[in-house]
Amino acid sequence: MSLLGKKILSVTNRAKASGSKERGVFKAFNEAESIGVIYTWVDSQKEKFLQDFSRSLGTSKKVRFLCFNPDKGNTINTENPIFTIAELSIFGQINSEQSNAFQDEHYDFLFHLDYRLQEMTKSIILNSKAHWKIGNHSSDGERIFDLMIKLNESAGLPNLAEQMLRYVKALK
Repeated sequence: MSLLGKKILSVTNRAKASGSKERGVFKAFNEAESIGVIYTWVDSQKEKFLQDFSRSLGTSKKVRFLCFNPDKGNTINTENPIFTIAELSIFGQINSEQSNAFQDEHYDFLFHLDYRLQEMTKSIILNSKAHWKIGNHSSDGERIFDLMIKLNESAGLPNLAEQMLRYVKALK
């Protein structure tokens, strides 16, 4: 990972975010078949919450996760595919089989389960072929997400995820 790579990635993300969004055919949540969830590693407690979140989506949906590990020296304990800052090239490209496979999947809904967008996860979300992208409200997310939920970080991630699901299920 290099500073030049981070800067190039940031510029690329801004350019992609200013472009037009392609939307697929809308499916109601109860008709959705595939769900993507991208998040940043924090601790094992968040991992447990993500397992609970996956169960709350229902058993009829294919749910795939992608975990971003912001500390390349830190070993994390997750069963989900991982990509790290170490996979960012000097040219601002993410060289990760896991992230490439994740972003090439045509999810009906893609959830970003973090309060803050990091350049690495932002890049994956921008390049994702997901039809509908849901995340926390931020000025960065306005050109990325189709639905944003504004909730203070003090409310906790479970409350954010609950609100995301509530609004997604209400869309018809």
